[in-house]
Amino acid sequence: MVAAALDHIGRRPRAFVLDLTRVPLADGAAAHALQGFIERERRHGLRVTICGASRDVRRTLVAHGVNSRVVHFNHDEDDAREYVAVCKQSP
Repeated sequence: MVAAALDHIGRRPRAFVLDLTRVPLADGAAAHALQGFIERERRHGLRVTICGASRDVRRTLVAHGVNSRVVHFNHDEDDAREYVAVCKQSP
């Protein structure tokens, strides 16, 4: 659904920020779904950053393959915005 929406925008963004601040928990199914989204977007050259993930949510994501090799983790939205700004400057 998100990919379809991005296709309608036209030019793809260089980065996508997922704010998990209000996500209290994640399980393996959620991590695998997120991993599929991230891998699909990375094939299109899009960088994905996750901000605001709690320690438990991040631990679950990492345990299921959503780690720093496939996604950039930021502490909060401000850090994520800085990361996106850098992404916009790089080819």
